Amino acid sequence: MELIRGLADAARGRHVQVYSGDAASQKALMGLGVGGSAAAPASADYLMAVGVNAGGNKLDAFLHRTLDWRVYLAADGSAIATATLTLRNDVDVAGLPRYIVGPYDARFRKGVNEQIQTLYVAGGYGFTRASLEGRQVSAEAQTDLGGLALTQSVGVAPGDSTTLAYALTRPNAAERLGEDRLGYRILLRPQATVWPDRVKVKVAAPGGWRFAAVPAGATGDGGTATWSGTLAEERELAFELTRDG
Repeated sequence: MELIRGLADAARGRHVQVYSGDAASQKALMGLGVGGSAAAPASADYLMAVGVNAGGNKLDAFLHRTLDWRVYLAADGSAIATATLTLRNDVDVAGLPRYIVGPYDARFRKGVNEQIQTLYVAGGYGFTRASLEGRQVSAEAQTDLGGLALTQSVGVAPGDSTTLAYALTRPNAAERLGEDRLGYRILLRPQATVWPDRVKVKVAAPGGWRFAAVPAGATGDGGTATWSGTLAEERELAFELTRDG
């Protein structure tokens, strides 16, 4: 029983995923929660942060990632959004062997976590600006798996942190549920990592609108709603808005 519980926890965190070439078997695996998917949803908003260690070391065991998503909705369902990723390298290199802290060769530095960081968002988003530590930079943007993939390469020094950010727009981020109602949903999909991401989602209503329903654990003051938590498993958040009066 303990083994089964451990396997279930691993599947929820996407540490274990199974694929079958047989359509019926794959459908069953998806129903059990072990099939996994990296495809963006057809309509809902979407966030999936994926980091690849490019330094040939074991420093991901000390890497903590925080994702902040702020979306400002308009009455027509369009949105302006800002995504911010902060990477913190908590390694103390003293006494740790080279195969953990590097460098792998002369291109790299001891204790520096060289990351290729990609943020996947919904395919309807347009990418308007990227920054690194507050400075505007270039970033790779391409369609992938039904979404938009935004990529930057960064190096995080030991005991330090680095922040990447993106400005985005989307014409149909929220769904019209009626003349005076909007629905906004976002799928948060985790990467299997040693330390699960910390995520904060803040949604701002259009002027003259308020939140009628928010996800469990979210807080709001009428015009804004905020959810935050540890992304140990895939999660969908649903917000409903109504026009005042």
